[in-house]
Amino acid sequence: MIGLTKTTARELARRGITANAVAPGYIEFDMTKKDLPNNPCENCGICCLSFSLPPFDANELVRASDDLLRQVDDYAHSARYQDSNPCLWLDLDSGKCRHHESRPFLCRWFEPGWAACNDLRVKAGLPILE
Repeated sequence: MIGLTKTTARELARRGITANAVAPGYIEFDMTKKDLPNNPCENCGICCLSFSLPPFDANELVRASDDLLRQVDDYAHSARYQDSNPCLWLDLDSGKCRHHESRPFLCRWFEPGWAACNDLRVKAGLPILE
C-alpha cells in the first residue's frame, strides 16, 4: 500500500495532486503479543508525521552537518515536497528516523512514553506508552 501511494504521489505531483495513505498501526491481540517489538518506536513513526522537514531551530542549523542540511534543502526545493508529507528522514518501511542520533531538539520531546509522544499516539488511536 505504501509503495503504491509513493508511486501515485510521484506521478501526480506534476499536476499538483497529492496522494496520501492511511494505514492502521500495529494491533495487539493474543495471537500477535509475542511478536511485539522491544523498542516502542519500532514501526510507529507517529511523531515524524507531524513535520515534513526536520524541525531545526536556528542554533541547531549552525551545528548540523552539511550533508544533512543539503538533504533537507534539496527536498524542500523539490517537486516532491508537500507540507502534509511525513518527515523527510522517516523510513516508512521501518517507522524509524534515518538520522535518529542527529535529530533536532524538538524531535527529542517525543521520547517513548513522554507526554508529546502519548498525545500523538492517542490522537492516532494507538495505546499510550508507560
